[in-house]
Amino acid sequence: MIRFDKVTKRFPDGTEALKDVTLDLPARQLTAIIGPSGCGKTTLMKMVNKLENPTAGAIYIDDEPITGMDEVKLRRSIGYVIQRIGLFPHMTIADNVSLVPKLLNWPADKTDGRSKELLQLVGLDPAVFMDRYPLELSGGQQQRVGVVRALAGDPNIVLMDEPFSALDPISREQLQDELRHLQQEIHKTIIFVTHDMDEALKIADTIVVMKDGQVEQIGTPQQLIDEPANEFVRNFIGTERINQKRSYEGIRVPLR
Repeated sequence: MIRFDKVTKRFPDGTEALKDVTLDLPARQLTAIIGPSGCGKTTLMKMVNKLENPTAGAIYIDDEPITGMDEVKLRRSIGYVIQRIGLFPHMTIADNVSLVPKLLNWPADKTDGRSKELLQLVGLDPAVFMDRYPLELSGGQQQRVGVVRALAGDPNIVLMDEPFSALDPISREQLQDELRHLQQEIHKTIIFVTHDMDEALKIADTIVVMKDGQVEQIGTPQQLIDEPANEFVRNFIGTERINQKRSYEGIRVPLR
């Protein structure tokens, strides 16, 4: 479990990105952090791997404060997927995926086996894609490789910063489905930042709604639809979604 205890983040210009946030993010679930631009959602996520440090308060992973943890070791133990994908264009897919396992000094056969297993899970045939370069892949395929690279070192925690927002609608929907399926297989603690409510409702086990550096509501997709905490949450979800009364209870049934 990841715990934020009275966390505040104040930047040098005086901007308060987070204001006394106390929050528990459940282990082995996908939690979507959502809110309007500037609400603090990306800052909150970046604190988990110390890309940002709190001005006040503390952050815990499995009840251990991260303050004294070595930044390099912490980041190597956490998967990270970004919007811009970030694959190295001069390296093959095999080399991109194996970066963290090599840093962790995994044996070559273990690294190779893990890479092939994960590529297969996201629908990329290792025999076809391992020796290709990123520019030979579509945007959706590249982002699949980005997800595989984040998982290759077998981290318990994976951070995903609007990873699908730059993709076309069809690729984005396919990647959402793949992520749902993948999480059913691997059961990682995933923090997924998004500004898209439909995406959050589709993929998340838990949703955290933020506004102006504070948490407005945390709950399952169904709880947010059935009982929005206040007018801001209601408006952010959208009255059309609420009035549809769609059931989200069974949305994460196995896809395959």
